[in-house]
This record gives sequence, C-alpha cells and structure tokens, in this order.
Amino acid sequence: MRVKVTVVAILSFCLIASFSFAQERGSAKEAKALLDKAVALIKAEGEKAYPKLQDKNGPFVVKDLYVYVATMDNATVKVHPHAPGMVGKSWLTLKDANGKAFVKELVDGAAKSGKGSVDYSWSDPKTKKVEAKSAYYERVGNVVAVSGYYK
Repeated sequence: MRVKVTVVAILSFCLIASFSFAQERGSAKEAKALLDKAVALIKAEGEKAYPKLQDKNGPFVVKDLYVYVATMDNATVKVHPHAPGMVGKSWLTLKDANGKAFVKELVDGAAKSGKGSVDYSWSDPKTKKVEAKSAYYERVGNVVAVSGYYK
C-alpha cells in the first residue's frame, strides 16, 4: 500500500510539474498582445519607454515572453530585459542555430512592411535544447520592437 501511495504521489507531482512548465510558456496570442502593448508605449513615450521595457520584473516580461527593441539601421539593441549586456551591440549579423540571419530578416521586413513575423531556431534557456521559435515585430519610427515565443 505504501508503495502505491508513493507512486501516485510521484506521478501527481510529475503531472503538476509538467502542467506548471506548460503554463510558463507564452502563446503566440500572448506574444502578439505583449508586442502591441509595447508598441503603444513606445509610440506614446518614445525612448522614455525603454526603462519600463528593460525591467525584467515589469509588465513587459510575462511567462517566458518579453520584448526587445533594436534600431532599424543596424539592429543595435536598445532594450533586452534578459540580456542587458547586449544593449548597445548590433545584432544585424546574428544567426540562429541553423545559420539563418533572422534579425536582418526582421529588420528588412520591418523596413518593407512595417510589421510581420519571422521563424527561427533558438536555444530555450529552460530546456537547453534548440527549439522552433517565432517572433512578431513592428517598426516604431527608427526602431523595431520584437516579441518571440517558442512553438
């Protein structure tokens, strides 16, 4: 009986843990809503919005979602709440795990269409595995705001 209770307890814990992990993942819809909220803030406040977007404990970091901002001319990072050391560095030549220059693609897309999405492969900090990821982007003046999610 004791073994049966232990097995049930372990299985229950695993189920709860996997459910919790799933809940930590942001959806495509949530990523788009977060981007829309950030774009509205940048339009209203300009660069004064950056500290709010940079705050990793603020309202622009939800589950595993966040917004980063880069310049349109050379993809110089202006905001990245999980990589503050990247602020001021160009990501124009940054490539994904398969060699795709996804940042250049999204900057070019923002220059051409104003907004869109890009698919790429990126290492998930939680699983430590390269996984499929998509990012929504939107141009706001001379910057592009980006919010990505794992598929």
